[in-house]
Amino acid sequence: MQNIKTIGVIGAGTMGSSIAQHFIMKGLRVILVDAKDEFLEKGRKAIQNSLNEAVERKLLKKEDQDKISNSVSYTTKKETLSACEFIVEAIYEDLQIKKSLFKELETIVTPHCVLATNTSSFLISDIVSELKNRKQVLGVHYFYPAAKNKLVEIISTFHTQDGLGKEVLDFYTKIDKTPILVQDSPGFAINRFFVPWLNEACRLYEEGYGSVSFIDDIAKTIFGISMGPFALMNATGVPIALHAASGLANKLGSFYQPALILKEQVSLNKPWDLKSANILKGGKNNPEIVEKRLFSVCFRIASQLVSEGVTDEISVDLGARVGLRWPKGPFALMNEKPEYK
Repeated sequence: MQNIKTIGVIGAGTMGSSIAQHFIMKGLRVILVDAKDEFLEKGRKAIQNSLNEAVERKLLKKEDQDKISNSVSYTTKKETLSACEFIVEAIYEDLQIKKSLFKELETIVTPHCVLATNTSSFLISDIVSELKNRKQVLGVHYFYPAAKNKLVEIISTFHTQDGLGKEVLDFYTKIDKTPILVQDSPGFAINRFFVPWLNEACRLYEEGYGSVSFIDDIAKTIFGISMGPFALMNATGVPIALHAASGLANKLGSFYQPALILKEQVSLNKPWDLKSANILKGGKNNPEIVEKRLFSVCFRIASQLVSEGVTDEISVDLGARVGLRWPKGPFALMNEKPEYK
């Protein structure tokens, strides 16, 4: 990982183009691959628009823009990835498609090329289960927006070569990311507690303990954040919250099952009404219950994942601060609110 010059990024969608943009802005050359030219053109425009914005905000000099733009090449031919030392997959979340892609990549790249997946839904070990060389494969889970959000979870599996995770962590540190080391586990570290936190907000609404606007306001106040759970789901897409919760439930059991109201909202194909004061089941706004349950679900799951050895307390809190932009992580909050442990 010391002499990386060319990086492959597979998938020119929102996440893939943003990942590619970060690499080229750090002086690296990128080969961006997608199945169709129209997808590549959309990715190219996204990168160009973001670079234009960086120039307007004086984060990038105009004279450097062309050089950076020319550091990425766009192609539908995966064979060109044979020149890469590091490849990040950022395609659609479909397990079989990802497995097939990595099996194909294994026939293209050199044995020393490091392969990484940006999956948020699947275990890394499931994606690489049919590969011949699983030592050179791991997860690099970015957080939205990938070009700006500094957090990256570096996820090793039982098969990952000893020390590779640390090498990848050092690489990302040098290119101005804030990586944390995580073991392969459902939801990895941050989404393991963050997604149930979103889901718990839905349950509170479903059970009549507060309106959407009330629950968001309470969450913002007690966690010191600028957006509540419903606003956050709207920002990233309500179906994504449902998909993530369902994935955790499939691996971890019934506690993680998505709330019925979340499923209903997705079926309506609408965002949450953030101004709604409607309270279901004839209930009333209950700040004590909302506070207790939002803290408790966060603390319980953060403690559980650390006890399982997924990562440590410091990494959990760092990930929450950097990736979620929480002023304090679960363990710092736990020390202030021991009654909710």
